[in-house]
Amino acid sequence: MGFFWTSREPEEAKWFGKHVFITGGSEGIGFALAQLFVEQGAKVTLASRSKDKLEHAQTLLQATSAAAQLLTCATDVGSWEQVQKSVRQAEAHFGPLDVVIANAGMPSSKMFEELTVEDYEELNRVNYLGVIYTVKAGYASIKRGASRKGHILIVSSLSGFVPLPGQTAYSATKFALRGFADALQIELRGSGVQLHIAYPGMTQTAMLDAMDARTRGLIGELPGVTVYPCEQVARLMLKGMEQRRYVLRFPDFLSTWICAGLGGTSELCLPVVVTAFLAPLVVIFMQAYRWLILRALRRVRARDWGPEDAEVIGRDKKK
Repeated sequence: MGFFWTSREPEEAKWFGKHVFITGGSEGIGFALAQLFVEQGAKVTLASRSKDKLEHAQTLLQATSAAAQLLTCATDVGSWEQVQKSVRQAEAHFGPLDVVIANAGMPSSKMFEELTVEDYEELNRVNYLGVIYTVKAGYASIKRGASRKGHILIVSSLSGFVPLPGQTAYSATKFALRGFADALQIELRGSGVQLHIAYPGMTQTAMLDAMDARTRGLIGELPGVTVYPCEQVARLMLKGMEQRRYVLRFPDFLSTWICAGLGGTSELCLPVVVTAFLAPLVVIFMQAYRWLILRALRRVRARDWGPEDAEVIGRDKKK
């Protein structure tokens, strides 16, 4: 952890010729990151469960750059065997990985009493273990490279700091990623592999589009919720990676403020003197926000929801 603010300027053409492996890369933030890497001349492997979405993503990227070097791998990240197979396929095509982005995940907006044990197991298999599998296989590939240096990005969520009703399954996996990454970041110091984690807030992705009416109603009751385009979120993530930051910032400064103030032993995303000033304010703000969440839940529960409104996000929405 640094005690003084240091400016880290991005390196020119940092990603040219690098091999980038992105899970959940067929849409949303993963696809937006793929576009940025392709623009800089990187070799990109996209991994996603849906073959159709992968083919569509590949077509779009090749239309953007005729010289794009792309590979697609149909992958269920919740399967250790499939993740290993995809990494081996990527290595055979482009060589060892230089950048690993564990972005794939699936949502859930069911209340606790509506969830089954199998729902929790599925969310953990994809959102938590899927990241572990990707990082484990990706790290080994980076170490097989000539430089043995690279980057790993874990895409968590602001739900890892601010859980909402209906997120007992989803938010738990994002909290788990936070604990995993904070411990791993310390272990990787001096290894040549730079770890990053991102906690994006409301972003315009397929997950948001698939959100059920009840959850939309809950979020609609909360003030100050801004939805950002995934392209803007991805650009800020890439900038943070170039600057070798651990916690990557989100366009909404309030999100950065929360991540810094509640960061614990994590490497801070704001200068320590700024964080020390903000931390008590974050605690007060979060308690006020808790009251707003409770009020929003009361209002939503008071509504007369029909069966069509209470439908939850299907498993086919998994990236």
